[in-house]
Amino acid sequence: MQTQVIKMDRNNYHTYLFVGLCWLIPIALLSMTIGPIQWIVHWADTFHWNANYRMYSFFVSIFILTLLIVFLTRITSRFLMNVEHFNASLHKGVWLFLTLSCIASLGWILINPELFTAIGQTIASTIL
Repeated sequence: MQTQVIKMDRNNYHTYLFVGLCWLIPIALLSMTIGPIQWIVHWADTFHWNANYRMYSFFVSIFILTLLIVFLTRITSRFLMNVEHFNASLHKGVWLFLTLSCIASLGWILINPELFTAIGQTIASTIL
């Protein structure tokens, strides 16, 4: 028996967009500051990669992170729009987790404005 899921339409696209942003902001911030992008920069410096190889590895990692964010958004939105197995406390917990992770990430950026400089240097050293 297949579970009942609300279809994506004009009435609930805002849910999908909100969930996507709540996954996008923390994952992008972490990947640019301490995650895969920083690892690529470190490996590139350690093993003296040429500029093309750095650029391609940067774009591949961004593509993989984009696929991850889309996958998490679809799974989370499907879970939140599931009407057959509705568990109010679990749904509230997921909404709370997504909202607080997004607010915490934005707060981290506002408290540490030097992150913009670090992220800009990371991107410049990877692409150039």
